[in-house]
Amino acid sequence: MRRVVITGFSAVCANASDKEQLERLCGEGLVGLKECRVFSTEGLLTDKFGYADISAEDRTKELIRIAGEQMLADAGVDKEYISAMGRACRMFYGTLMSSAPYYIKNSENNA
Repeated sequence: MRRVVITGFSAVCANASDKEQLERLCGEGLVGLKECRVFSTEGLLTDKFGYADISAEDRTKELIRIAGEQMLADAGVDKEYISAMGRACRMFYGTLMSSAPYYIKNSENNA
């Protein structure tokens, strides 16, 4: 078994744009469900969905960029430091609903 060290954390989600806001809003019991403006809800039972307010053409890529920058800042390192570490350093991200082809391609290219 190999050890893993988590040095930075981020959250970009339906009810928060960073981890501090997520902690505060969850503590207050607030959720991120709102009227969906990302896709048509015609024929669905609800028009309320949880999604991050990102207005980029490729939402997944933008969410990863934002979260990645926040994780690096939280860890106290910059992109040059990470690059110098080469294969000894990895950043992992997760998503519940995104552009699966981009997610898979990006994961394969950096394995």
